[in-house]
Amino acid sequence: MKKTMDNRLQGKNIVLERMGPTIENAQKIFEVMEMNKEHWGKFLPWVKNVKRVEEVLKLLFDINYEWDNGEKYNYGVFLKNEYIGDVNVFNIFLKDSALEVGYWISKEYAGKGYMKEAIRILEKEVFEERGFNRMYAKCDEENENSWKFIQSCGFQLEGKLREAFYSEQLKSFRNNLVLGKLKSDFDKEKY
Repeated sequence: MKKTMDNRLQGKNIVLERMGPTIENAQKIFEVMEMNKEHWGKFLPWVKNVKRVEEVLKLLFDINYEWDNGEKYNYGVFLKNEYIGDVNVFNIFLKDSALEVGYWISKEYAGKGYMKEAIRILEKEVFEERGFNRMYAKCDEENENSWKFIQSCGFQLEGKLREAFYSEQLKSFRNNLVLGKLKSDFDKEKY
């Protein structure tokens, strides 16, 4: 099993790439965030709080620190060199051979198969190259687009965490759905 994730993962149509903490990368992300604040707002409330490119740059420094320490691997999703979203793995439990996956994509590219390809690329890296046994995602129960999407990637509903977190933006406790995929599920899907 490899110790760290590769900085670049190539797919058929897209590339997943580690984004270093540069002003250019921060600008790319900020522009996509600005265009998608309403689209993501309810379920990614932190996006509305980002007002300046410099705040994204700080996030990139934090993300790269976590990468270097094996705590989180965050990839930019690129289509023909254009940044269109993010996919990442975090909450990495080596002892349990499990990790969580998160994702977001620009509204303009949603539903076109790019994020599904990104998840598939990550699954290959996580299950085949890294030797993990389980990936899971947590979605707000009302974020139907997210949980239906991850189900379409072969993740199975494992349960609901009732009032699992408090949303400042929505001023309410929120339920999380947990959806998971095992290496054995991934192996059955290979063709």
